[in-house]
Amino acid sequence: MIPHATRHFVLADGHRVGRRFGRTVMRLGGKEDISPVVFWDEDAPLCSVP
Repeated sequence: MIPHATRHFVLADGHRVGRRFGRTVMRLGGKEDISPVVFWDEDAPLCSVP
């Protein structure tokens, strides 16, 4: 899977971060749909705690 853009997100504490973004096709129970994927840095928190 390869990211194709950078999207900006606002974390729960109000910080704005940019992360790589892509899409993938998911199949479940015979149905197929496209799902967004956010490539988060391994050492980056999902939210900051003041």
